[in-house]
Amino acid sequence: MTQDQWAIIKGHFDALSELSLNEQTAGLAAIVDDQIRHEVALLLRPSEDTATIAETVSIGARMEPKSITDQRVGPYRLVRRQGQGGQGAVFEAVRDDGTFQQRVAIKMVKWDVDSDAARDQFRHERQMLAGLEHPHIARLLDGGETADGTPYLVMEYVDGVPLTAATRGWPLKRKLAIFVEIAAAVSFAHRNLIVHRDLKPANILVTKDGVPKLLDFGIAKLLDTNAQQTVTGFQALTPEYASPEQVRGELITTASDVYSLGVVLYELLTNHRPYEVRTTSPMEIHRAVCLTEPPAPKVSGDLDNIILMAMRKEPARRYQSVEQFAKDIDRSLNNLPVLARPDTLPYRTGKFFRRHWVAIASVSVASLGLITGTILAVRQAQRAEHRFLQVRTMAHKFLFDFQDDIENIPGATKAREHMVATAREYLDSLAAEATGDPDLQIELATSYMRLAVIQGKPFRANLQQPQEALNNLGKAISILQTVGYGGRASARNRKVMRVLVESQGERSWVYQTLGKRGEALQNAQQAAALAAVLAADPAPTPEDLRAAYLAESALSDLKMIEPSKKESIAGFKRANELAKRLIVTGGPVWKVEYGGSFNKLGRALEEAGEQTQALDAFLAGLRVMEPLRQSDPSNIVIGRHLVALMENTGNIYWNNAVPSVNNPAKGFEYATRMKVIVEQMHAADPSDQSVIHDMVDVLGRLAALAQNSNHSQEGIALNRRALDFSDAKQLESADRDYGRSTLLMQMAICYATTGNIAKARRSLHESEELIRRQVGKLSGQSAMERNLAVVRYWEAEVALADKKPNVAATAAQSFMKTTEETFAKEPSSFYVRYDLSAGYELLAKVAAARGDEASRQKYQMKRLHLWKDWDAHFVPNPFSKWQQAEAMTSLTNSPVTAN
Repeated sequence: MTQDQWAIIKGHFDALSELSLNEQTAGLAAIVDDQIRHEVALLLRPSEDTATIAETVSIGARMEPKSITDQRVGPYRLVRRQGQGGQGAVFEAVRDDGTFQQRVAIKMVKWDVDSDAARDQFRHERQMLAGLEHPHIARLLDGGETADGTPYLVMEYVDGVPLTAATRGWPLKRKLAIFVEIAAAVSFAHRNLIVHRDLKPANILVTKDGVPKLLDFGIAKLLDTNAQQTVTGFQALTPEYASPEQVRGELITTASDVYSLGVVLYELLTNHRPYEVRTTSPMEIHRAVCLTEPPAPKVSGDLDNIILMAMRKEPARRYQSVEQFAKDIDRSLNNLPVLARPDTLPYRTGKFFRRHWVAIASVSVASLGLITGTILAVRQAQRAEHRFLQVRTMAHKFLFDFQDDIENIPGATKAREHMVATAREYLDSLAAEATGDPDLQIELATSYMRLAVIQGKPFRANLQQPQEALNNLGKAISILQTVGYGGRASARNRKVMRVLVESQGERSWVYQTLGKRGEALQNAQQAAALAAVLAADPAPTPEDLRAAYLAESALSDLKMIEPSKKESIAGFKRANELAKRLIVTGGPVWKVEYGGSFNKLGRALEEAGEQTQALDAFLAGLRVMEPLRQSDPSNIVIGRHLVALMENTGNIYWNNAVPSVNNPAKGFEYATRMKVIVEQMHAADPSDQSVIHDMVDVLGRLAALAQNSNHSQEGIALNRRALDFSDAKQLESADRDYGRSTLLMQMAICYATTGNIAKARRSLHESEELIRRQVGKLSGQSAMERNLAVVRYWEAEVALADKKPNVAATAAQSFMKTTEETFAKEPSSFYVRYDLSAGYELLAKVAAARGDEASRQKYQMKRLHLWKDWDAHFVPNPFSKWQQAEAMTSLTNSPVTAN
């Protein structure tokens, strides 16, 4: 921008700034030059909370922290003030509450937390940031509010010097090396959906060992919250390092941090900033940051281009990620080609045409050759646009129209394979054209997510390609983060939020199938936090509620692994209510989600020992799902939901541990009905791996029911059929051996009860071999250890059937060793306690077989106290009461007690 242009902009601004809104609108309309009018409008436009840029920049100077009583904050004693800025005051402090001593930095946050919503936002950000651990990021250790309500953050104390001062005199390569380390830390935060928003040398300290540490991530805005993303919001900007979109009050994304890092690198290598902002005048800040092109740093050709590319005014033309930025630096150091290029003549010409199109159009009338060339260019552009739209339409049809048509049609696996291959080719060709077109980017991200669902979504007909699914979900999330969502008022922003929630949720599910719980939990938490914002809207759309339902369900499902099931149960109840609201808002089409939500809730209640409540939930789900199956019998999604509900209902009925719901006949009835549905689905699509898993599972379930109903021969036959079916269908995935080992254990006890001890031992041996082959394939070795312990349990049972109590005792003690070690780690786990109780009962049986009545009594007494302890510390339930009654009965019938 020339000085003359800036003088014109300033003149218009001065003339219009004191006028009313209507007068300003009329004045803007009178400005002929489009670019001049646009720049003046940006200067006149207030941000969402009506604060001006000047107010934002000076806000830190006007705000003072509230008083701190007795110079203490919680368990910390303040030592000295280290700094004061727009974000708050920072103190060096020590913890001296008698537990241990620790040197920390405490930031007293300057933020209005008088409203409940603001306080919830602060707590949410603090919780999310507590897990942001990286060697180059100062860790968030603690946080809370003082007695007078001032929020504070306790962070790792960093004894260091600001980046530019610490590196003064360093050679170029060493400066670049430390910058790459800094970029890696920022990239790590971005992958966790956190944008710093105030990157500058003062926030990057270098320790005496030369280690960089980034400060102030503790008050950065999270990408998965709906906080205002404007310049005047939570965080005051530093104009010299702020991106143009920050100054304009526009959407802040990871691209804003790319820009700020570009400024930091510019200063790091040249010892001066690309421009100075000498006043807090909004016009001066806007001119310097948004309009003035920085001069080349003149370090070297490639490095100059790299820095200037990071600092481009348009976010879409910068590096698409910090990682890409850092990789270009590495390429430059290794004399490899870099992505950064100087602005091209066509680009500069295009900008010139957009600025002066009226004058150019007037002149061009005089040139027939120019008109002819323009017409040809337009025709070529139209043809290219037509081809582009064809590709875009085909990709959409494959992943949406075609997939919806075949999703519930039996025998469609091969069709899905061809569809995925074709759609992926279309999408990859679209990706190169999507930059700078937010609507297309959203559409592209949605398509990549749909592609991932077909490739590897659990509980749906899929191609069993989890890694490919993760790759495409990563593409979707990266695109959405580039687009951003800012304020949630616009339809586009809400759509970005929904697709981001769904993509993170789908990624969580896929990570679960791969046994990567940490990654799954992280994605589920991020999705649930963002989805809660959508659901809290006064008038949410069905799509908003569905996104919230899916996110809440995914997070609650992951929390099922935790010892206490309270959070999981509460989450599934919230999901159930969201699904119910979904039917009211969107109609009966959403009943599938509602019926499925009862199954999730029931599982959580069952694992908490609340089996009667779990049965109520399963039956409620069946009342919703069975009519849906009758009206659409070929729908695979409904069929699989119904199978799961029937399986869980049958488990409750045939589990004689709870007399109030014990009904083995009903359990067998549900298992048989389940088998009919699975056989129908398998006959319709024999290559569907998910249905093959269901068939093996239902046959094993029927075998277990037969075994528990004293029909051991039938149990053997059913187990054998399940094993043969698994072999014949070449069942894939890492849990094949896991399923086979369970079937073989069931067969062993069936053999033992029919007196065929030799076959029982062979089945147990084969089961153990399969379990040992699972090393490194299961989500954790504890799962394998538990399975091996179960083998020992059944070895003890087989030895008792063979009248070898000493052999049984050795096997039982082995089972107990693993179980007691697990119980010591997870005393609040209902199912670990269940295993321990079964072990005490097994040891009592072994003692009885040896004629050791005192030991028999001792183990029954342990069993009794185990469940009394449960009732004292957790929620009593029918199972715990039944276990106590059984132990008491055994003790009462003891010959020793009788004497």
